Amino acid sequence: MIVALTGGLASGKSEAARRFEELGVPVIDADAVTRELVEPGSIALEEIVAAFGAGVLDGQGRLDRARMRERVFGDAGERRKLESILHPRVRHAMRAFAAASDAPYVLFVIPLLVETNQAHAMDRVIVVDAPRELQVSRAGARDGSSPETIASMIDSQAARADRLAVADAVIENAGDLAALRGRVDAVHRECLARACGRGDFSERFAYKPGTGRPGRALTMQDFEPNLIIYEQPLSERIRTFLRLEFLFQRAHHLLGQEASWASRLTFEVIIDVMAVLSRVDLKKELIKELERHSATLDALGSNPNVDQERLQVTRGQIRSALGDLHEYDTASGHELRHSELLSAVRQRSSIPAGACDFDLPAFHYWLERPARRRLDDLRKWLSTFGVFETSILVCMQLVRESAIVTREVADGGFFQRNLGSSTPCQMIRVSLPRDLALYPEISAGKQRFTVRFLRPGDHASRPSQTDEDIDFVLMCCVI
Repeated sequence: MIVALTGGLASGKSEAARRFEELGVPVIDADAVTRELVEPGSIALEEIVAAFGAGVLDGQGRLDRARMRERVFGDAGERRKLESILHPRVRHAMRAFAAASDAPYVLFVIPLLVETNQAHAMDRVIVVDAPRELQVSRAGARDGSSPETIASMIDSQAARADRLAVADAVIENAGDLAALRGRVDAVHRECLARACGRGDFSERFAYKPGTGRPGRALTMQDFEPNLIIYEQPLSERIRTFLRLEFLFQRAHHLLGQEASWASRLTFEVIIDVMAVLSRVDLKKELIKELERHSATLDALGSNPNVDQERLQVTRGQIRSALGDLHEYDTASGHELRHSELLSAVRQRSSIPAGACDFDLPAFHYWLERPARRRLDDLRKWLSTFGVFETSILVCMQLVRESAIVTREVADGGFFQRNLGSSTPCQMIRVSLPRDLALYPEISAGKQRFTVRFLRPGDHASRPSQTDEDIDFVLMCCVI
């Protein structure tokens, strides 16, 4: 989710942005991006000089920002000329920043959000607001400018009422720094809840920076105190994708460890992936799924309510995955199919402890090789599945992000819903707070699905369905 932070001169945007950053939110400032874009030698600076002349440069060949500001201040034509050079580049850089982030939401600090008509392109808009007299006194204390100069600068910006009109949330900043930080904290919790579709569960968790892993959709396990997510596929295709996703995640976790036992387990993962691939034409299934997603998204190309930049990025990911799949040679993976070591371990894997050291001395020898040698072998073997892994990640992210999120109540621990034929559901996701001693048992047929909330037994007795009404979050993934 992309959240914009804006506000008038000396309203407190910088302090608010600093607090968001302290809370773990990735923050990018449009002004900072602009400064980077006009560094000496940049294409943007060359275009500015071509449009305005060398007089806008200082003695070191840098953009004289004060002189440039005077040049465009009060001249709408000159200002639009400058904006046509800078604004597309700034927007592109900020969107790229957002696309590279794995946080629930990112914060764009855009002082001229209203003036540049960008509010409609944001998922949410936060306005930091302060009375005019406070703006004047703060700016004067900060910059040493006269009240008349500051007043004219405020008047050149969007009207306060226009900013408030586009606001989804307003942070009043008429008090001290502690009060401002407290208001930011409250808005952060609201944004986090909206970004993750958690409704009234927002008070139960806070984003923990650094826990997100690139290349996969965020799950509720990225938050603490943890919410647990339970997924139930409603088609054999999604079931296969989830199994392979699990195996690839397990492999990447194990590859970070040098112990021979981790290498043994990674070896087992490779054998499990090969077993899944032997039962299904995965290339064909992935192409079908991605082409279906592509057709769905193509229909949104002319929809004015759709973020076209974001749509193009997603469609590009799908095209890239499809291209890789079409080019994938099904005869590749020679090393796996003709590896004597892999074949020997596969044959013994159906026997309990069949891969013991005395059963497979060649495997024992390999496990005792230096860690770097073992890890190189494992990465090479796993790379055979790379095109499948990437395509599955694209598919599952699209499926998860298509979820229709609702807050539901299971009366007496039981919930049932019909599956509509007009919007077929691919997967059910149910989330519960970790501190709730219950777990859902999800069953699904062609026409409906049910959720029973069970209390775990003591490992000697069977779990039992609770008779309490259970409040939970339901996500129906419909794409």
